[in-house]
Order: sequence, then C-alpha cells, then structure tokens
Amino acid sequence: MFTILQKPVQNYWTGRAGMQAVAIVDHIMQGTLASTDEWFNNPTSQASSHFGVGKDGTIHQYVDLANSAWGNGIVDHPDMSIGWLSNAIGRGINLNRMTVSIEHEGNTGDVMPEAQYQASLYLHQYISQQLGIILDREHIIGHYQIDSVNRPNCPGTGFQWSRLMSDLQQTGIPQSNPDGEYFQETGYWIVNVLPDGTRIGFLDFFKNNGGINAFGLPKTGAYFDPALGRVVQQLEASRLEYHPENPDPYKVERGLVNDELRGV
Repeated sequence: MFTILQKPVQNYWTGRAGMQAVAIVDHIMQGTLASTDEWFNNPTSQASSHFGVGKDGTIHQYVDLANSAWGNGIVDHPDMSIGWLSNAIGRGINLNRMTVSIEHEGNTGDVMPEAQYQASLYLHQYISQQLGIILDREHIIGHYQIDSVNRPNCPGTGFQWSRLMSDLQQTGIPQSNPDGEYFQETGYWIVNVLPDGTRIGFLDFFKNNGGINAFGLPKTGAYFDPALGRVVQQLEASRLEYHPENPDPYKVERGLVNDELRGV
C-alpha cells in the first residue's frame, strides 16, 4: 500500500465541464519530483498533472480527480485510431476534461526503479477503482499519443508498457468488461459489473427501459459518487443511480424530478 501525499496547486480548472475522465495519460517529468512540485505551483507555467511519482515510490497528488489538470490540452498529430480521443477531438472537447495525468520523475529513456514502478502500478489501479477507467491500451496512453510532434518521447522508451499492462491484468481488474456495451460516439461504457466485481445491472436496466431513446448516450462511465454515497452514471437525458439497499435498486433522475422505475 502506498500513501498519496497531497500537494495541491492552483493550476487547474474546477470540475470537468460535464465530462467524466475515461483515460489515464502517462508522462515523464524530464526532471525531479521537487522541480515538478515547484513548476506546477508557478502560475505562469500554465501546467499541472493530477499525480507525480518519484523514483523512490513517493506519490504526490496535485489536482483532485474531480477537476481538470492542465497536462493534455495541446493536440498535434494525435493517434486518431483511439476511439474516445478521436471522438473528443471531433467534438471540440479539451482532452484535459476527459483524462487523468500521471507524471514520472526522471528523463526520457530512464528505466523506472522498482519502487517507482510499483507506485505507478498502484496508482493506475487506484484511479481505475475511483473512476471506472478501463485498464487497456485504449484508455491508458502516453502523452506522445496526444502530441506526437512536441512530445514524441513522453513518457519515453524507458516506460514499461508491456509489464504494466500484464500486471494490471493480473490484479483482477478486467481490461474490458464482457458484461457491458461500449458507445463509440462518446467513448463510455454502460456495464452490469464494476471492475471490483460489484454487480450494478445498469446495462440490463438501460436496455429494458428504452435504451438510448429513453436515456440518451452515456456522458460518463459508472463511478462511485462520494457526495451521494452510491454508484451513478450520467447519460444525456438522465442520471442512473444504484441503491443496493432498496428492493428496487434503480433510480433515474431527470432534471429536478426523481422517477422510481419498478419491477426491474
């Protein structure tokens, strides 16, 4: 278990403009953890990430996951084969609104020390559990896949992609959810089972009660909302809530009206 040390900065946007994070973007600091702390605290830098991982395994959190850090806003010759990324670009969405950034101490080509690798592995698992991000190479990408011109070596040749993806598979968190449906238009899934194995049944409920015509396309993945104390998913016309303590566990919120749907 690793401790996440809070190092809040002012370089971020509050919230995600109605979006939900769908991807983790890995970066290399091209410097030290201390220098990155200082740079992100400089208002003139106009830069930040959500997390930084030191070579000794120290984890710093700069920006809350609910907010938008400023690490992925410049797009130049991106990898348009990535569905959610090409869709977001086509819709004019700033990618900072849909991503979580992890900076890694060191320079391009450095191979991560074991302590740093293990901390980064833990952090990917933690972020996925918090936000429901799918742990595959469509949703865990390098900065170079957003800006191949100015950041072609970020996170660089020393980043252990194959090992990371293999280890994430072995944690029991699926790379994709077989009991789910992916919506290419938005880059989000509607699922029945969360990565931790919790069955929420959102996909069955969605399909049995009108689908896209009733609910619209998903605007977020399914995630735990600490303010509500339950799993929710935001769609274009409604928000699904899962209330496992109730005999009828599904609630749909439309605007200011709560409609209970029975018999599901």
